[in-house]
This record gives sequence, structure tokens and C-alpha cells, in this order.
Amino acid sequence: MILTPIAIVATKAAWWIALPSLGRRTSPSTRRQLDDKRQEVHDRLEEMEAEAAHRIEVLQLATELEQQVAVAETAYRRSVLRAQQAMTEELHAQAVATAKTVEAKPLPPAVAAIQLPVLGEWTATAPALPGTARDTTGTQVSAHSVTAAGAVTAPAGHLPVPTVTLAELAAVAGVPVPQRGVALSDPQLDVVLRHLRYADDPPMSYRQACAVFRRAGYVGSEQRVRQAWTALAANDPAAAEAEESEEEPADAGV
Repeated sequence: MILTPIAIVATKAAWWIALPSLGRRTSPSTRRQLDDKRQEVHDRLEEMEAEAAHRIEVLQLATELEQQVAVAETAYRRSVLRAQQAMTEELHAQAVATAKTVEAKPLPPAVAAIQLPVLGEWTATAPALPGTARDTTGTQVSAHSVTAAGAVTAPAGHLPVPTVTLAELAAVAGVPVPQRGVALSDPQLDVVLRHLRYADDPPMSYRQACAVFRRAGYVGSEQRVRQAWTALAANDPAAAEAEESEEEPADAGV
């Protein structure tokens, strides 16, 4: 009987205290401000999630691109290294072979003295070898002489030509210097005929060169001389044109 009224009073007191706090009334403007604030928070959170998703996508794409670039750079550098390796091996092998050749066969001074063509100055009519002048504007004279050293001197009225000795031409061809009174090999015969033909300007014809060849005391059959001259004329159209105006010499051998 005592506890029941106390419990009823206590319950009502609790409701009087709790109900106002739970059911607090707010104005419409306050509710709108609260709604706007909540919406602003929701919008900001949505923006943060979107920015994070974009950032993640950019990082993933950047990672893939970096990997592709790294693979391409690696492949390029490997190709460059392979090319350098092949070039180095080839040049090393050539250097070893060249060193052996230089040690065994020193380069003749006449070869190093050959002038190389210069850009803007070289022409297609330039001589291929020292002394191979091709100008045909001079006066044809048949009186050629041979010195004791084997050099051919042009007669008066001919244009000057570069002074190239038989020894220099032999050094360029890589054969022993041809000697008078000794049977010449085919390469030596080619050297002698080239030296005789281009020792004058205009170049000698076959008939003139053959006559000087005999007077100089070189040994070679008419057939071999004719074959060597034909091979020389094949690389020089001017020699073939000069041959057409010359009579064929009588066949003779030495």
C-alpha cells in the first residue's frame, strides 16, 4: 500500500521530466537549417567518395602506363646493346685482322700518298689511279722515249701529266716492280701497259705503247700484250676509240 503510490508518483515525475526533452518542438526555419546542414554533409561525403574513386582510377591507369613504358624502354635499350655488341665484335675481328695484315705487309708510301676525293671538287672524269689522265685535247705525237730507270718521257707538244713511277704503280697493285729482260707475270704486264698508256696526254694507243714496250726491253709475247691491253681498254672507252684509228701491228713474240 505504501510502495504503490510512490511508484505511481515516480513514474509520472519521470514522464514529466523525459517527455519535454524527447518531444522538444523546433521552428520550421531551424528544421530547414538542420536539413540543409545534413544535406551539405551528405554532398561533401559523396564528393569525397567520387574524388577517391577518380584518384584510384588515375593511379591504376598510371601504373599500367608506367609498366608499358618500362617494357618499351627495356626493349629499346636491349636492342641498342645488341647492336653495340655486334658492331664491337665485328670491329674487333676486323681490327685483329688488320693488325695482322699491317704487321705482315706494311702499307707502301705510294698508297698513303693517293689523294682522296673532296666533296664539291670531285668529278666523274677524274683519273682512277695516279697518272691515268684522260684528256684527249693534245696533239698526237708518236716519238716517246724511255729513260734508264724505265720512266716514259712524252715528246714535245704533249700536255703534262702527273709524274707517277712504275714502282709506285706496282706498289699500288701489290706486285714486284717489273724488270727489263725478265718475263713478266700477268699483273706486272698490266702495270707496265697502264704505265705506258697514261705516261702521256693524250694517252698512247696500242701501237705506240707496244713500240715503247719493245724499246724499253720488257719481255712479253704479242698475244699476252694484246690480251692485257684489251682488258685495259675494256675499262677505258678512250682506249677503244684510239684503237679504231690505229692499224693492227704485225704479230710478233718475244
